[in-house]
Amino acid sequence: MQHLKSSASFSRETRTAQPTILGRQKENPFSVENMRIALDTLIAYAKTSDSIGINPELARQVRIIPTDLYVRFLPADSTQYNKLIADTNLVLFDIPLDYEIKQLGDYYHDPSSTTPYTWYYTTVKPGYRPPAGINYELLSELFIIENSPDYTEEIIEGTTEIPRGSSGGSVIDQNICNALYAISFTLTGNEDELSQDTEPTPRATTTNCTKKCIGKSWWKVCWTVCDTYYNPDGYIKVETPSGDVGFKGVKVRMWRWFSYADAITNSSGYYYCTARFNKILVGNSINYKLIYECKRDNNSWTFNKSIAGAACLWRDSYGLGFHSPDGHSMTFCTNSDYWGRAVLSNAIYDYIGYAVVDGIALPPAHLDIADKQSNKLTSSAPLLKNHVNWSLVYAYPNFWGVVGTIVGYASFVTYGWALPDLILRYTKDIIKYNKIISIVWHELTHASQLQRMKSEKGYLWASDYWSANVYQQASNALNSPDENSYGNKGDERWQIIALSEGWANYREWKLAKDKLGWNAITEQYWHETPWYPSYYTDFNLGFPHCYMKVFESLENIGCSYSNIEKALCTYSVSGFKNILKGYYPNLSNQIQNIIQPYE
Repeated sequence: MQHLKSSASFSRETRTAQPTILGRQKENPFSVENMRIALDTLIAYAKTSDSIGINPELARQVRIIPTDLYVRFLPADSTQYNKLIADTNLVLFDIPLDYEIKQLGDYYHDPSSTTPYTWYYTTVKPGYRPPAGINYELLSELFIIENSPDYTEEIIEGTTEIPRGSSGGSVIDQNICNALYAISFTLTGNEDELSQDTEPTPRATTTNCTKKCIGKSWWKVCWTVCDTYYNPDGYIKVETPSGDVGFKGVKVRMWRWFSYADAITNSSGYYYCTARFNKILVGNSINYKLIYECKRDNNSWTFNKSIAGAACLWRDSYGLGFHSPDGHSMTFCTNSDYWGRAVLSNAIYDYIGYAVVDGIALPPAHLDIADKQSNKLTSSAPLLKNHVNWSLVYAYPNFWGVVGTIVGYASFVTYGWALPDLILRYTKDIIKYNKIISIVWHELTHASQLQRMKSEKGYLWASDYWSANVYQQASNALNSPDENSYGNKGDERWQIIALSEGWANYREWKLAKDKLGWNAITEQYWHETPWYPSYYTDFNLGFPHCYMKVFESLENIGCSYSNIEKALCTYSVSGFKNILKGYYPNLSNQIQNIIQPYE
């Protein structure tokens, strides 16, 4: 178990969603212009200052040239937004990095933008070429000392030979680095952000700290050299009926000015930032934010702000505020607007592990999720970014009615690639905890089935199958008084629905029983109402839930989850039966007897 530093902070999060509120634009201490002024000031005072420990000749030869560019992008639509997000070299912020933050919230929309998308800010290296067609602006050239090829963490004193850096100037040692930051922050009016020597040092690895100053009696800049860097760490957790558990695989973002880093929580919710923050310039607090870009091994998923709970716009995030640079820990409580998202994400994280153990296909490598708080826990798996959707073909001639239902689904025309893979709902009710999770597992079973079809039958075959499935369920809901998307046995494409939904319901029931002690059918704890599909007559549960008994019986005679999933690569119940017989010729008669009544 990791042991957190005593100076790290902790909070229990209960608030509702809130916007980020910005204050004034600050003078940028990292701009090339201001760093050159700081260097000139350092050189002017270096010879006459006490206790500075700076080699004046070394400082005189330093070259201030751009190490980074402060830029921003304005995507016009979801296609451009996704193009930016797909660039793993860009760490994007929806707020400018050189403004005061009066309230760090969960979202910000620049009032000058007339589209749902806002400006995104980041730093890039000199020579960066922005993607064609996306609005791009260069805001400032920066000199971030740690990013300079001339920077060294050593302290160079008492030498007559000037060590040269790769840029042609002298090496920038630790003393010059700290002095430049302290002077530039002071000259630009940001001295209150510096780590003050009168304040406690949260984590000093050097016991003998040294105070250094530059200037005259009437004007001085001072800083303290102790432990120069921080590596923030902490726990992100979520409240459950059995106590707090880790929020698994979520991205924790930390930043101050143009220094930023991301860390991913492990299965216990613990994160550790391998990137370091300079003590001088981060002062005694940095910004923390959760980014709902989650991952486990090679699988990733994102939760998105959405229109009508369907069209994905931009990534969900949660502003944790300003906390110790040593780290921050927190727990989402049930009455937080973001509690349900954490529960949904943990369900996905756990499912990936269960899929590996059970031998079924993993879901697509990336899933875009449209989430929404709702007391009605409906969900669906259109998987629109993971197959070629032929729904328009199946919808003809009822084109406009059906396409408006698919994925909510009219947003396709306006937002194009904003369409989701999963549509999930949650509620701020800990009593519904197990139900929220089991529904996620149901939809992920569909996602696994699509991936299995791709590997067994190819991308186009899988796309045709899933398009027919998505279309038919949307059409059924549109034409049913009670919005029943499943329809009835004998309806058009009923066999696709019987197989895919019967399988998903069975896997939901089995995982909920084994992992949660929960009865997903009666929505009670297992010890209160133990239930097996075999307890009931064949069609007692109604269509397509009655097909759960088929899969339970097949598992009981020794059919593996993997082979059952492979056999589902067919449009008919008889086709499923025949494929499965091919895998188990010795069980042919038993398979026939189990499936034949359901054909």
